[in-house]
Amino acid sequence: MTNKYIKGLRYVPSLPTVLAKIMALLDDEKTSVADLEAVIVRDQALTSKVLSIANSAYWGLRHEVVSIERATVLLGFEEISNICLGAGLIGFLHPSIFRNREGAEQLWLHTLAVAEAAQAISREMAFIEAGSAFTAGLLHDLGKAVLAAFHPGDVEDVLRLMQREKLSFRQAEMANECDHAAIGGELAQHWGIPASLGQVMAMHHEPPPDAQLEPLVAAVHAADYLVRDMGIGDSGNPDKPTVEARVLDWLGLGDSLLRSIKRDLAWRRPAIEDLWKELIS
Repeated sequence: MTNKYIKGLRYVPSLPTVLAKIMALLDDEKTSVADLEAVIVRDQALTSKVLSIANSAYWGLRHEVVSIERATVLLGFEEISNICLGAGLIGFLHPSIFRNREGAEQLWLHTLAVAEAAQAISREMAFIEAGSAFTAGLLHDLGKAVLAAFHPGDVEDVLRLMQREKLSFRQAEMANECDHAAIGGELAQHWGIPASLGQVMAMHHEPPPDAQLEPLVAAVHAADYLVRDMGIGDSGNPDKPTVEARVLDWLGLGDSLLRSIKRDLAWRRPAIEDLWKELIS
């Protein structure tokens, strides 16, 4: 590994094969239900988790679901895709491996809510695919999760530096050479995550100029702000949430539409929290 950020980490985990396959499938518009089912059923742990979630109170199905094929029929391709990605990702970086388990659980709640918010934004924008928006939201803080799981001392150093030097969270990260967004972008390259998702991981805090701005980056930047502003979960950043107005303008998210999305997110919050509980169990 030659990458300066990855090279600086003392340990970089390998991305599970099944998770890499799911990400590749969800990035391919030609992916069929059968393609996804074939990947799921080859992984016993993932199959068990997906069926457990499908049979949970979150969905309220009247009859027990005993096969992935049946779960897909009842819940739909998009929902099964979201469950698979969430189960695979949280299984890979489960809160139980973190020094601060509660903090990790709250980070995953934040991340899941950002995925839901990004998907809600995408449904208002014809140029953003809803499934891709959910995936991007779920992955956006992966650099932060890896740091907290495998290098918790570095995260604690950032918070101490914030207090000591009166810096913002992002300033303290950069001063400590521990920028979770940059590390996330580098991890995306290292793991072979599609470039469009890697851009989100690297740029969701500082979106590029409008001429280079990508829809997924813009949607997740806005979604991250909405979720932090609503206090759903905890991203680990104690600063007041901010959003770049130009990004909202670029997306066409005026005040009325933002309020509508926030109302929808507030209404869905109990369901998001129920799904989160199933995923981290």
